[in-house]
Amino acid sequence: MTSFLWMISFLLHIILMYAVYSLFKQVQAEKNARKEEIESLLTEFMHVLHEENNHLIQLLKQEDGVKEAREKATYRTDTVQEDHTMEEQKTGEKLKEDIRFGSLLQKMIEKEQDKVETSSEARMIQMYQAGKSIEEIARAFDRGKTEVELIVKLHKN
Repeated sequence: MTSFLWMISFLLHIILMYAVYSLFKQVQAEKNARKEEIESLLTEFMHVLHEENNHLIQLLKQEDGVKEAREKATYRTDTVQEDHTMEEQKTGEKLKEDIRFGSLLQKMIEKEQDKVETSSEARMIQMYQAGKSIEEIARAFDRGKTEVELIVKLHKN
């Protein structure tokens, strides 16, 4: 009888070992699939980033070409008056760009500034600490006395 139990135990151990091994293989296959997917996504991302960088470089080269053309145009002028008018135009353009940049910067700063508001509960507690009665606070916030009492009691604890 014990030999029969030993054989069953041995068979169960073999079956469990095979199940563990097959699960291990599945996990390894999933890891490899994820790794390949991540590598392909990163490769695609790097490719897109490279294209954007090339596009930016082309735009900067075009902008440099325009600046060089403007500089050549100012050097070609014959009279002092024409030089003076070109400088005025440049300073006018620069001022316009500075104004645009300043307004954009101001808008960005306004968006980024944190706005801090005191909650109504905090204002209730401040009023209570200032000596106002619960009825006055309830009237000021258009809330029930019980609600104000509860908020004050919770703050005390």
